[in-house]
Amino acid sequence: MTIAHWINRALGAAGVQLIRAETLAPLLTLRSTTARSIQPTETVSATEPQCKGVFNIDPILQEITPDLLLRPARARERIADFLQVQISDIRLLETDFHAIPCDVETIFSDSLGKLCVDEYLRFTGLLDSFDPSPMGHAYADLLTHNLVEVYFRNSITRLYHLITMLRSMGVMPGASILEVGAFYCYFAGPLQRLGYRVVAIDRYRQFGGALNGFLHDFRSSGGVVIESDEAHEVEDLHKLGKFDAVISMAVVEHVPHTPRDFLSSLASHVRSGGVLAIDTPNIARYFN
Repeated sequence: MTIAHWINRALGAAGVQLIRAETLAPLLTLRSTTARSIQPTETVSATEPQCKGVFNIDPILQEITPDLLLRPARARERIADFLQVQISDIRLLETDFHAIPCDVETIFSDSLGKLCVDEYLRFTGLLDSFDPSPMGHAYADLLTHNLVEVYFRNSITRLYHLITMLRSMGVMPGASILEVGAFYCYFAGPLQRLGYRVVAIDRYRQFGGALNGFLHDFRSSGGVVIESDEAHEVEDLHKLGKFDAVISMAVVEHVPHTPRDFLSSLASHVRSGGVLAIDTPNIARYFN
């Protein structure tokens, strides 16, 4: 996933459908410095797009990246102001960038952002204990250390917005949280260390101990792990009680049929007045 993936997620949340580019360069990431610089003297014809409703935002893309990641509503307003159009007039946004420089420590500079960056560094450090080969060739070929590190870095934004949302909905430290499909415990771990009481469940019995380093780290902070497998996960999940919040991050898109039963199961573990939070990749993202 590239920085443009997260730009697209932010724009989607702000009501814009798609960022596209003439050329895609897969695996360019947040650290990329290959993007050309926009000079102050450069101009762009915001009022003459290639076709109606299509606008190029290269001249301001680097400048508004923090807003795209952290404050999508603000980014939407800035884009419309730059283009001098109504938000409803924007059909597509396009960029010629393959990637743009993105210093996460500068962008995520508030207290929560620093915590999220520290968690990214923490999980990256745990990669030394991670060997995906017991999980089978499909996992081993995909989950290289480089790609997992990119996943962790790109998930800084997801963690930031999840914690912000939980706080805004009154789910504060001390509350109980269930993460379904926790895998690396990338969300469960930081929430546990923030003072929440977190239970993480996934098909860990099928993974041959590949994730034991991450599970040990989570358990060492007081988290509870439910090790299940495909044959028993419904039963194991059913045994759990109700929680102040249930989260399931980037899991629903893996359900090979209607997600109705899965979502109903998640909801059944949320106490009255509690919160159910899920996220899923945007099918219209730049990376696709």
